[in-house]
Amino acid sequence: MFSWANIGSNEYLPLKNDRKAYLNQWAKRSGLAIAAICILGILILAIVKLFCFKAIIFPIVGGSFNNGTNVFQSTVIVISLDGFRADYLYRGFTPNLLSLAERNVHVPFLIPSFPSITFPNHYTIVTGLYPESHGIVSNNFFDPVTGKQFVNSMPECNKDPTWWDKGEPIWVNAERNNVRSAVHMWPGNEVENHGYRPTYSDGFNFDTTLREKKDRILEWLDLPDKDRPQLLLAYAPHVDMVGHAFGPDSPELNIIIQEVDIVIGELIEGLKKRNIDKHVNIIFLSDHGMAPTSDNRLIWLDNMFNLSAVAHRDAWPLGGFRGESDLDDEYIYESLVNYSRSSLPSAENWNVYSKKDIPSRWHYSNNERIAPVWMIPDVGWSLVSMLDHSPELEYEPLGVHGYDNLSPVMRALFIASGSSFKNFKGKKLAPFQNTEIYGILSHILDLPAQPNNGTYEGALPLRRNRNSTKEWLLKDIEQAYSKLI
Repeated sequence: MFSWANIGSNEYLPLKNDRKAYLNQWAKRSGLAIAAICILGILILAIVKLFCFKAIIFPIVGGSFNNGTNVFQSTVIVISLDGFRADYLYRGFTPNLLSLAERNVHVPFLIPSFPSITFPNHYTIVTGLYPESHGIVSNNFFDPVTGKQFVNSMPECNKDPTWWDKGEPIWVNAERNNVRSAVHMWPGNEVENHGYRPTYSDGFNFDTTLREKKDRILEWLDLPDKDRPQLLLAYAPHVDMVGHAFGPDSPELNIIIQEVDIVIGELIEGLKKRNIDKHVNIIFLSDHGMAPTSDNRLIWLDNMFNLSAVAHRDAWPLGGFRGESDLDDEYIYESLVNYSRSSLPSAENWNVYSKKDIPSRWHYSNNERIAPVWMIPDVGWSLVSMLDHSPELEYEPLGVHGYDNLSPVMRALFIASGSSFKNFKGKKLAPFQNTEIYGILSHILDLPAQPNNGTYEGALPLRRNRNSTKEWLLKDIEQAYSKLI
């Protein structure tokens, strides 16, 4: 079965604890304690030299700066480009983003959380929590405790705080500590959370153009000091929408990333005109990548079990199945397992899990909102039934995501600039998971971070892989695509 290996063990620096465990194990095998100690010291020096392990600490952020006419408090802007796959940067259509990456801080890719779907990952970015912890476990899911269904496109779900209060987004912590926030169309920003709302908040509107989003950010930055937000977050769905409709390798996709890049250039110029481009911290990131679909990569559910046993299906394009009863759940699981065993080699294109057996690295089992039975297709494969797709028609959408978060085609974007990132300029940083973003923002704004799943606490590691980022990403994408037969 094709599966994505754990991100290259030769590409990353070993964690400190991993090195310690290795060396302790080696020492126990030695019969000479003194020799072991001596050799241990030599090994430590050798390992440090070999892996060049360092942690670059964020500088302490100053309280304010003056652009010549106004006083600005420490400020950070986060712009999410939904569905912007990490390798899109090297297609030749994004000169402004590429220039920012080359002159400032560029992580080869940001690792999404599982499932690599929009709402869970956007809420992870602002809470630092895995989806199983913050409770937004998919774009659509069922809560057996309340008996309600969450659907991301339903306004009532986005305005109901009971869906969102398992996690505390960064803007809540900011407001609690007298740091003003402005949030533009970010999942979760339309509800009161733990007694707080953003100072400024825009609900989702499909009709808002890229330039209107750019103007909104600059409008907030032009407010008087007593009203101006220090934390600004904005969401842009355009790349994701085009990727779904036309596929990640389409001319239309290249057009939209070019349009996005043009507006980003206009935003940077706007910061320069205000003489704040060197001081304001700005992060461009995405939530996940995008995989191409194909009529040749369809997995038909109709022959596997009686679909009427499913009361709720969650996390499209994955298969999170929940029956009306535990007996239905058992029937669905056993049917999928039995079909898979009898259908080799075609069954090599998916995995079946009970909730308790979901791989631990996905951190996706400890929440009642997660369905009890899961069928996870390999990257680029789609679960279909006669109820939602006719074999006589071309399969749509032409691009999807949600797959294993370590897949090269699920990799996300991370580019940053500003005074708080000066220690990172020119450094080869290792990819990291998006649970770390919350800690980065907390550090920049000098906020006491709430409990979260991040581990770096303001420090980011260098990487061992000395290949160029472009070479690395494009090679991995080529290899991933070669598996999509």
